[in-house]
Amino acid sequence: MSSMRILQNQNRTDYKVRLPIVSMVLGATCALIFWIFGAIPSTLILHSDEGQRAWQWLSSHWVHISEQHLIWNLAAFLILGSLIEQTSRRLVLGALGLGIVGVNFYLALFFSLDAYAGLSGVLNSLLVIALYCLYQRPDYRAAAVITLLLSIAKIIVEILIQDSLFSKLPWPPVPQAHLAGMIGGLLLVLALEIRKRRLLNSQLVNFES
Repeated sequence: MSSMRILQNQNRTDYKVRLPIVSMVLGATCALIFWIFGAIPSTLILHSDEGQRAWQWLSSHWVHISEQHLIWNLAAFLILGSLIEQTSRRLVLGALGLGIVGVNFYLALFFSLDAYAGLSGVLNSLLVIALYCLYQRPDYRAAAVITLLLSIAKIIVEILIQDSLFSKLPWPPVPQAHLAGMIGGLLLVLALEIRKRRLLNSQLVNFES
């Protein structure tokens, strides 16, 4: 279980590198979609008008508007996914799932542009979980906290200026979707912490009995 693995990792010093199979497969799938359908495939991006279809709520996160967009997102996904998989492969899927739910929640209620595409919103959920996994290692705790705070500050600045700080794309950025993805990741961290505390209490009760 993910919570048990995280609990075990808190006192570990001998970390063995695991092959990030889930991240590699999903990353290859994302690249394959771009190779087959190209940039901005009309049937797969999420439309806000009568062109909207049910599957676009999932497919829009895996398609991109340019090669640069794909490369940035794919590189970040492989890095973050690989970090998470050192703790648990299921955590990658959990972070993706809650990230998609969080971003879709924002898109359904507040999104006002004509279309949406890209993995960057969901990546912020993966970022939170990757930093949470690193936080379990004492040597990386300060770096994990600082990185999270800087990431939150970046999103806030981008929301205020309504522009991206580090990349320029043909479409306007949607930093609010990044915030929604991050909230999805924080909800997963909360669930993991609750489960971890229950496991600790259960172990304590078993030890005392």
